[in-house]
Amino acid sequence: MNIRDALCAGADQLSKCDADISVPHLEAQILLSAVVSKPKEYLIAYGEETLSQAQCEGYFESVCLRSQGMPMAYILGYKEFMNLSFFVDSSVLIPRDDTEILVRCMLEKAAFFSGEISVLNLGTGSGSIEVALAKNNPPMRIIGVDNAPAALAVAQKNISFHDVSHRITLHESDLFSCMAPDAAFDMICSNPPYISHEEMKQLPVDVARYEPQSALYGGIDGLDFYRRIAAEAQKYLRSEGMLFLEIGSSQSSAVMQLLNTHGWRNTETLCDLQGHIRVLVAQKPKETQHG
Repeated sequence: MNIRDALCAGADQLSKCDADISVPHLEAQILLSAVVSKPKEYLIAYGEETLSQAQCEGYFESVCLRSQGMPMAYILGYKEFMNLSFFVDSSVLIPRDDTEILVRCMLEKAAFFSGEISVLNLGTGSGSIEVALAKNNPPMRIIGVDNAPAALAVAQKNISFHDVSHRITLHESDLFSCMAPDAAFDMICSNPPYISHEEMKQLPVDVARYEPQSALYGGIDGLDFYRRIAAEAQKYLRSEGMLFLEIGSSQSSAVMQLLNTHGWRNTETLCDLQGHIRVLVAQKPKETQHG
C-alpha cells in the first residue's frame, strides 16, 4: 500500500468511528507522519511511495486506537505545551492550552519578587507547569507534589529531558501533607481535579475512558481541592505571597467565595479565549511586625 492510499483508508476509518474526530484526514496524516518519521509535507509530496508491512501495521494500529477514542497525545506519546514537548501516558492528564494561562500569569507576576523565587505546584501530573516555569524564568526554584507515583515518574522523565533537574524537586504528597511546618513559598499554584459528579457523566469518551479519573474528579460539586487549598495555603506562603488556581469554566464565583472566606486579598481573574474565567490569583495579606 502506498502513502496516498493509506491516508485515504485511515481518514475513512476515522470519519466513520464513534469518537468525535472533526478533521479525520489531518489526524490520519499526523498518525502516519509519526509512524514513518516524516513531516506531513513529505506525505503529500511522495504519496506514491510504498509503505513497508511494518509501517502499515503500525499505522493502522494507531488509527484503530484513535477510532476507539484514545487521545492523540497518548498514541503519539507526547504533547506540546508552552512550545515545549512533554512525554505523556495514561497516568497523567494531557497538558491543555488553558493551563498556559496560569503559567504565563505566574511568569508575569514573577517580576514583583526579587531574588530567587520559591514555587510550590500542587498536582504535578506530567510536570509541564514546573518545566515551563523553569525554562522561562531561571530564578525560580520549584517543588512539585503529587499523590500518584506513576505521575511523578512521568514528571521526572520530562524534567530530566528538559535538563532542569537542578531547579525542580518532586515529592509524593497529598497536597501539603509532606510540607514541613516552617516551609514558606513566594508562589503556590495548582490545577487540581475539579470535575463534579454530574460533569463526570458528561465527559467526552477520550477523556472519560482514557485520562486518569483521580486527576479529574473534584468531589460532588468539584470544589473539594479548592476548599483544602483555600484553607491551608496561607500557612505555606510568605507575607504577600501569591496563589494561582486554574478552575472550571463555571466555578469562579464559588472559588472566589472560598478565597474570601479564608481571608485572601487582591483577587484577580484571567479568562480563556471563550471568555470564561479560567485562572484566579489571590494574595496572602501582609503580615504585620510586632514588637
